[in-house]
Amino acid sequence: MYTTRVVDSVTQIIRLETGWNELLAHSSNATVFNTFGWAWCWLQIYWQQDYALKIILVESGTDLVALLPLYIQKSTGTCWFVGSGEPEAEEVAAEYLDFIVHQDYACSAELADCIKVQLEALKPYRLIFVNCCASSYVANLLREHKRALFSVSGAVYKLAIQNSVADTAMTFSKNQLKNARQCLNRFNAAPELEYVAFHSSDFSQNWQALQSLHQQDWISRGKNGAFHSEKFSRFHALMHTQQPQIRQAFVALRKKDEGHKDEMLAIHHYYLFNGHYYFYLAGTEKHKDSRLSPGLMLHVLAMQELSGQNATYDFLKGSTSNSYKEKFCGRGEAFYTITVFENSIRGSLQHWLVRLKLYARAMRKPTSDRRKP
Repeated sequence: MYTTRVVDSVTQIIRLETGWNELLAHSSNATVFNTFGWAWCWLQIYWQQDYALKIILVESGTDLVALLPLYIQKSTGTCWFVGSGEPEAEEVAAEYLDFIVHQDYACSAELADCIKVQLEALKPYRLIFVNCCASSYVANLLREHKRALFSVSGAVYKLAIQNSVADTAMTFSKNQLKNARQCLNRFNAAPELEYVAFHSSDFSQNWQALQSLHQQDWISRGKNGAFHSEKFSRFHALMHTQQPQIRQAFVALRKKDEGHKDEMLAIHHYYLFNGHYYFYLAGTEKHKDSRLSPGLMLHVLAMQELSGQNATYDFLKGSTSNSYKEKFCGRGEAFYTITVFENSIRGSLQHWLVRLKLYARAMRKPTSDRRKP
C-alpha cells in the first residue's frame, strides 16, 4: 500500500534534502543531475513567477520509495522535471533526468500503477521529459502509454577507465587510437607543454579561462556559446559555493612561450559524482598549435591520470551519428524527449498530428537515414 503527498512550495523543498539524497543513493540512476543540490540550485536561478512546484513523494509506511521532481509552467500548460525547461539560450542541459525510485521497489507493478495515477492527475498539462535515457524508470513506465511520444534526442557516450591509458584506448576507433598515441608522443617530447591535473582550486579563475576560450571558439562560428546567458555562470558558481560535496574540477594544457609565460591551450570542466567524471564544458585555443590537437591531447592526458581509479569517463549526450565522441567509445543507449499529451480530445488530436508529421518527415528521408524512435 502506497501513499502520496505533494511538496508545492519552493521554501519547503530544503526539508527534502536528506530524504532525497538517501533515496537517490539507493536508486539505479544516481547521477549528478538528479541530486538535490542540482535541483535546489536550479530553482534558485531559473524559477519564474508562473511556475508551480509539484514534487510528488510516494511512501510505503514511513519509507520514501519514490520521488517525482516535477514543476508546471502555467503559461505554456506544460509539466517538466525540475532542472529542465529553462529557455534554450540559458539552459544548463541536465541529462539522465528521471523519477527517483528505490531499487528495491523499481520492479513493483503496484508502485508503477500508483505513479501512473499521479501523472494522470496532471491531465490538464502536457508532460515534457527531456534527456531521459532508454533504461530510465520514466522511459520504461511510459513506453506503452497511449498518449506518449518518444523522440530520440541523442545518445550516451561513456567509457570505463582501465588500469592504463593503453587499455582504456582499446575502445577508441582505429584512427583515434593512432591520433591519441601521437598526442602522447608529442606531449612527452615537448618540455614547454604542461598538463595541469584534476583540481578544484581557483574556481573563478579557471571558469574565466574556460569562458574566454569557449566563447572565442563559438563566436568565431557565428554562434552564441554556452556563456551567452549570465544565468548559466551563476548556476555553476552557486553549485560551487552551495554544494561543495558535488565537486567541479578542471584539467588544463598550458604552454610556456619564449618569455616563459603560460599560455592556455585547452581547459576542460567536469562534474565529479559517484566515480563518474562528467565532461561538461571545453575551451580550446584552435588558432595556435593546431597540429598538437590540444583538445584531444587533454582528453588522453586526463584519462591517463585517472588510470587505475575505477572511474567512468562520461562525455554526456552526443549526436546519434557523426559525433566526435564516437571516436572514443561506442554509441550507448539513446536519450529521449518523452512527450505525454494532455488527456483531452485536443491532446489526442495533437498527438496524432505530431506522429503524422514525424512519419511524413521520415518517409522523405533516404531509407538508410530512417530511425525508429
